[in-house]
Amino acid sequence: MPLRLSPRWVLAALSAVAVALPGEALADPVVHRGIGDPAQGIPLLQPWSGGGPTTTPILPGVQTFFAYFNSAIPWMFEVAIGFCAIWILIGGIQIMVSGGGGQKSSGQSHITWALVGTLILVFAGAILKLLNNMFYV
Repeated sequence: MPLRLSPRWVLAALSAVAVALPGEALADPVVHRGIGDPAQGIPLLQPWSGGGPTTTPILPGVQTFFAYFNSAIPWMFEVAIGFCAIWILIGGIQIMVSGGGGQKSSGQSHITWALVGTLILVFAGAILKLLNNMFYV
């Protein structure tokens, strides 16, 4: 059963993010409490994959939150590609097990949409740059 993104789900997700944000991430960088030196940033317990940065800079407002997740983009990309590969394998297994029945079209659909998702992931930067140049000249 697919998850439907009703306004109630979106509001619940935004509320969870707002509650999960630490107060220091929303505060003025000078008024941080017990995080460390603002010039060095917030130390991360575990850096993202690929030997990424070990700290996140302390910036005003919500920019600290965005800086943290911008450093996570390569890791999220790797996980998304992994999910696409698993989805392709599931589609292939459905085709092999179907015996020519209705599951064959379902498997082909899984593979098709996994490949479309992979292409979107691979070309996401180019797509965003194109849209940015079209709408924000």
